[in-house]
Amino acid sequence: MILCWPAKKVPELWGFFPFTFSLASTIGNIKSDTLKPCESIVKLLITVSFAVLLPLIIIWSMSTSPKEMSLEWQLAVIDAGEQLPEYHSNVAKSLLLLDSLEKKCSNSREEIARVCLATYSFLAERGSLLTLLEFIQQINESIPEHLDSKIDIKEAARAATGYR
Repeated sequence: MILCWPAKKVPELWGFFPFTFSLASTIGNIKSDTLKPCESIVKLLITVSFAVLLPLIIIWSMSTSPKEMSLEWQLAVIDAGEQLPEYHSNVAKSLLLLDSLEKKCSNSREEIARVCLATYSFLAERGSLLTLLEFIQQINESIPEHLDSKIDIKEAARAATGYR
């Protein structure tokens, strides 16, 4: 394999490998005609490795399931209108809002998110300039912290819209 090493690359490696000086002197004695068969062998090895590895990579990528997006992540992506990483600040904000609403409302997290999204869409169609997370925060702030009983998210969303 040492004989196939391109002579042009050796000076770049002198500072990194202790054996490069002896390698450089060895390569310096090789004529350029002897490197041509090595180049074709290297090309063949690269082609064969791609032919073997590419299908394996494709099969592996198809077999691994994509990461499922949490409810908070989905709301943050809808709010942003583009794909966000799962550690984005809007994901944390939507997590806090859903946690707070879940404590105040008798509904499940999924239903809270579904009702907030449906109500937000209703308002957006009518010209509201609020973002989804701003609207959810508005609903959250409209519900008092310490209530004797939990309320229904539909009533809170309806009150936040101003429509009866």
